[in-house]
Amino acid sequence: MSSTHVPVPCSGTVVRRGVAVGVHYVGRIANDSLAGTPGAVFANTTAAAPFYVLVGAGEVVRGWGEP
Repeated sequence: MSSTHVPVPCSGTVVRRGVAVGVHYVGRIANDSLAGTPGAVFANTTAAAPFYVLVGAGEVVRGWGEP
């Protein structure tokens, strides 16, 4: 699995370990994937409530939960 992070500029405070944050995301199948249709959306939270994660707790894939 690979991921591409496209940050959106914000004026909020800096996130620290132990803080819960809400995020919206669109998950797509990688263009070089051997499974599924490349570029197809498999998850999308943009029309729903944010997905919440506790920073630094190891709850999600590496990179998402790091301060």
